[in-house]
Amino acid sequence: MGTSRGKIKFGEEPNITIEREIYEETGVKVKADRLIPITRTCIRDYTSGLKQHTILIAYSCSFLGQDLQDRKDHHVEQFAWIPFGI
Repeated sequence: MGTSRGKIKFGEEPNITIEREIYEETGVKVKADRLIPITRTCIRDYTSGLKQHTILIAYSCSFLGQDLQDRKDHHVEQFAWIPFGI
């Protein structure tokens, strides 16, 4: 299982980012309902000397619809909607 590969745009709210990225990668329209208290953080040191600190956050989303014809990122071959009770 994987996650969205996209990144937040400068000035964009995180809930809007996840709605946009899911739509761009799968054609599925969602509404980010609430932040799930699960985070992951990682720090990478690249050989170039660059350091990157990444924070991953998760949202519970509602399914709004699907448009497979409007997918922009074609690296997604399959996805599943997983019920999540919290």
